[in-house]
Amino acid sequence: MSQAARVAPARPAGALPQPPRDPYRQPANRVWSDQPTLVGVQAVIRFARDELGVDLTRSLVRRATEARRIQVFKLSAKNAYSPAGVVRFIESLARPVAGEDQ
Repeated sequence: MSQAARVAPARPAGALPQPPRDPYRQPANRVWSDQPTLVGVQAVIRFARDELGVDLTRSLVRRATEARRIQVFKLSAKNAYSPAGVVRFIESLARPVAGEDQ
C-alpha cells in the first residue's frame, strides 16, 4: 500500500473534528415554523418520520385532528398542519420510561 493511500484528508485550519451525527436527533434549539406548510395526513406522517424519526399512523393523526389535540388549519378545504404543531403533538405523547428516576 502506498503512502498516499494512508494519508487522511486534510481539514481546514482551525476546524475541530465533528462527532458522528445521529440523523434522528435534532438540536434542542431547533425552531420549527408555525406556518401551515404540511397539507394532508401523509405530509404529517412523512415529516414525523423523516425529520423526527417518529412513526405515526394515519388513524392516530386523524383522531388527533378530530379531537383537536394537534393544531390544524383549513386551507382550500384541506387540513394543513404546522411543523411546530406536529412537534408539540408528538411531545405530548411522551410517557416516562419505567424504572427511571424522576
